[in-house]
Amino acid sequence: SEGARIPPHNDDAERAVLGALLLASDRIPEVAEVLRPEDFFSKRHRLLYECLTELSSRGVPIDFVSVGEALKALGTFQAVGGNEVLIELAQDVTSAAHVSHHARIVAQNATLRRLISEATSVIEDAYATHADKEAVRTLLDESEHRIFSIARSGNQSSAESIRGILTETFERLEAKSKHELTGV
Repeated sequence: SEGARIPPHNDDAERAVLGALLLASDRIPEVAEVLRPEDFFSKRHRLLYECLTELSSRGVPIDFVSVGEALKALGTFQAVGGNEVLIELAQDVTSAAHVSHHARIVAQNATLRRLISEATSVIEDAYATHADKEAVRTLLDESEHRIFSIARSGNQSSAESIRGILTETFERLEAKSKHELTGV
């Protein structure tokens, strides 16, 4: 429709993050501190990122075969674009050196989309609110809470990511120590 706006996003940054993670899967925990799957605007990018983070959390080596098999098992292989997209993403990126910068770009665009969504809801609520002192005060308080929660959500996701990384690290150490002990 005329006047419709496309929400903020950066397809190149999303592709750069995914390509970098396909090349350097050891950077997934670092990126997971900044990005959540829903931060990706493109559904196919979101699905691929979910797959990469899930494989990483289970300690599965990240390569075209494991990613392709995982996507097939999830029923999302074609939705992501198949092998062609996986190969294209990896070929488009020659290094993972700037993955943190690109991840922040993706996260900032996601924050803008959340802000637009909440602001739109606030506007709709303002139109629907009766103009009396209590209703207006309540709307102001709720609106303030909704907008400030966007800023807090970034900090929360980092804490949750760190908690997940620590859990994963301890599980791997425990598994490794058990494995080493069985060979004794």
